[in-house]
Amino acid sequence: GTLRAAESLPLALDAMHRGVAFRCIVLCLRDPRTGRLQGRVGLGPEAQDMATLFKVLPDAQAAGDLFALLCAKGADLLVSDSRTVVSRLPGWYRENINAPTFLLLPLMVRGKPVGLIYADKARAGEIHLSDHDLALLRTLRDHIATSIEHAA
Repeated sequence: GTLRAAESLPLALDAMHRGVAFRCIVLCLRDPRTGRLQGRVGLGPEAQDMATLFKVLPDAQAAGDLFALLCAKGADLLVSDSRTVVSRLPGWYRENINAPTFLLLPLMVRGKPVGLIYADKARAGEIHLSDHDLALLRTLRDHIATSIEHAA
């Protein structure tokens, strides 16, 4: 099962990256030792370097860390203008990435966070997702979550 998961992850991410023309996309997977969601794969300019910065510890009480909060709750979020949530963004994100618009899609398996898909674009308000786009992204996300579950 692991080989199949390893092969399907880049394909699903690539479909998202090109399908919605994101600037960067990062896949984070749960580190079993620390419980953190660690950036593993990046697509787009400098996204692989960006991926190394992602270390999200899911925490339902994390008022000042939108990433930790959403991952704990398994809630998707599209931020059209990151200035509107700047006080809730983690420091490592604000200092190093700070994209003007981004999408967070937590990966949940049996109610537990096992990963996160982060995607962004270069200008605020630039991510326009139709219902069809969102359905496609969620299907790909669920496919990735399923392959992680079966690889474990």
